[in-house]
This record gives sequence, C-alpha cells and structure tokens, in this order.
Amino acid sequence: MLLDADAATDPAELAREVMRVLLYVGSETPCNLNCAENLDYGPVPAASHRPAVSGLKVKGTDLLVSEVAHAIEDLPLPSALAREFPELTAERWDAVTRMITMLLRALEREHGHTGAG
Repeated sequence: MLLDADAATDPAELAREVMRVLLYVGSETPCNLNCAENLDYGPVPAASHRPAVSGLKVKGTDLLVSEVAHAIEDLPLPSALAREFPELTAERWDAVTRMITMLLRALEREHGHTGAG
C-alpha cells in the first residue's frame, strides 16, 4: 500500500488511510484506537543519521516508530517473553526485533524519492 504510494499523494490523506487500514485490519479495540490516536504517518526532517522521510511517527513529534524499534533491538530478551515463548532464544529475539525495524523502515519514503526502497 504505502510503498507504491504516488509521490503526489497528500501526506494528510496518506496518514488517514494508514490509520483507516489499521482499524480495518485490527478492528476498533481500545489498543488499536490508542495506536490510531497516538501515531501518525507524515514527514520528519532529516537527522544526522538519516535523510528527511515520511513515515510512521509519534503524533505531534518527529520521532519515527522505526527509530523506537531500532532502539528496542539493543534490549535483551525480556524474561516475560522468554517465559511466554521458550523457543525464542536471544539470537531469535535479535532476528525478530530486526525484522520489525526493517518492516517499519520499508513504510518510509525519502522526500523527493518516488520509488520503493
């Protein structure tokens, strides 16, 4: 959906569509409504470690969800998750958290870049 978005797409319209899809796929549960109320899809200015992009971000901020996910990659496997999923080793935890970060980054689009990637 987002990777093929036309470069001329209005960012506000794209943000509404992302949240509409979230609630369609996940239903209007309290946790999904909280997500829709606190996250947005929109432009974030360049930082020292990345170009300006549009992506999922914390509403009212320039904090990309992918950057939060990237920080989570550095955390050790939480003991509660290790108990819940005994097959989830530290190495597999690293793989899972990396995939989450990369999926979120795949939803981002560099400003001025019209293709996927």
